[in-house]
Amino acid sequence: MLAVEWLAAAQGLDMREGLTTSPLLEEARHLLRERVPHYTQDRYFAPDIDNAIALLAARHLTRLLPAVLH
Repeated sequence: MLAVEWLAAAQGLDMREGLTTSPLLEEARHLLRERVPHYTQDRYFAPDIDNAIALLAARHLTRLLPAVLH
C-alpha cells in the first residue's frame, strides 16, 4: 500500500512542476524517479510497484527521516 501511495504522490508532485515542496519530499520523489519514470501514458504498473517495494524494503527512505523516528 505504501508503495502505491509513494507512486501517486510522486506523480502528483511531478504534475505541479515549478511549485515547491519540502526538500525531504523532493528527495523522496527523486529517489523513486531513479527507478520509476514519470507516467506520460498508460502502462502496466506491476513493475513500478515492485521497484517501489524494493526501495522501501531496502529502507532507502529511512535516511530521510529524522533520527528520532528511526
